[in-house]
Amino acid sequence: MATNLRVTSTYIEATKGLFSNLPIALFFASIPALCAAIVDMQIVSDQLQHWPPSQEDALKVFIPWAIAALLIEILVGPLTAAAAVFVGKNQANGQKSSLYKTLNFALNRYKRVFFPHLGATLSIQLGMVVLIPGILFMTMYAFVDPVACLEDEKWAMGRSGRLTRGRRKTILWVALPLILFSQVAFFIDLAAVEKGTAALFFAYLISYGLQFWLTLGFTSMYLKRIAGRKKQPATQAEKTQSEDTSASEG
Repeated sequence: MATNLRVTSTYIEATKGLFSNLPIALFFASIPALCAAIVDMQIVSDQLQHWPPSQEDALKVFIPWAIAALLIEILVGPLTAAAAVFVGKNQANGQKSSLYKTLNFALNRYKRVFFPHLGATLSIQLGMVVLIPGILFMTMYAFVDPVACLEDEKWAMGRSGRLTRGRRKTILWVALPLILFSQVAFFIDLAAVEKGTAALFFAYLISYGLQFWLTLGFTSMYLKRIAGRKKQPATQAEKTQSEDTSASEG
């Protein structure tokens, strides 16, 4: 029951954050979407001689597309992730985000997010080759971007691994919409190719928009986790004080 409540709450907060800041989300999702659309259309032009492609020809496109997507995620992913963290943090604090402030935050955090984001991305992508390790890494490293953006932690991946303990089932359920979408995204993208670069860009915009939404959800979970941990020492201190008072009275 607690898991269901946490998942539902995260869905609501991430969706609210996305639509409340839709221009910002679209701006940051459009950067990798545009890069991917241009590169992938060039790959199609170079690799395919006719349309629609056969199953063998589709594989000729799939592998270069996957490599291009990985490179775009490595180079542009830290920027969009930092932007989503900033929007999610402001939403949790009841503050509004502007495109200028979000972009400034993302650019300032790019360097410190780059290597943790790289490590998490490679771990997840390589793990997805056999599925189960990739899903495990995804649940372990869900908080890497918020940690890298908001904490002075030298090893964000390790910190994320510790913070996600006890929450990984919830994280998996939160990520499920994007996991399911990724299973059919390649076929949606192939269908979009036939209609041109604009259609492919729109298809990628949806994919990267969902990633922005997911990062908002992970940021919300991270902030609640941190808040819960900060309360624990105070609660323990109160318990100790209460015991001392009782002993004194006795």
